[in-house]
Amino acid sequence: MATRILVLERGGKLARKVATFLPGQDYGVHVAPATRSSLAFLATFQPDLVLLRVEDPDDWSLLPEIRAKCRVPLILCSANESHADAVRGLRQGADDYVRWPSSTRELSARILARLRRAEWNASDKQSCL
Repeated sequence: MATRILVLERGGKLARKVATFLPGQDYGVHVAPATRSSLAFLATFQPDLVLLRVEDPDDWSLLPEIRAKCRVPLILCSANESHADAVRGLRQGADDYVRWPSSTRELSARILARLRRAEWNASDKQSCL
């Protein structure tokens, strides 16, 4: 079964990029607008990872709501170069922060790393020796 990626954004640029390079790697990509109405979709789609593109203040308000409903890896994507935004996102529950646009190779590697970590956490609760 393909890994399910949910891309939440208002514009569509990130989704178009992700949809072109991720499906070739056994990912099922679904795109939804970054709005509160799309949050209901989380329960039915059951994503393995969420990409949230933050483009305006309303997008930031979605982060805690997504976290309240879903514990899967969440990567924020933003065109803002501010370190403050990265810190804000990570403190609010994001697992990673990517400045977008970035290389698709970097984003793909970050997605793989987050999915790998989630798999390890789900299957092996042993501590390091």
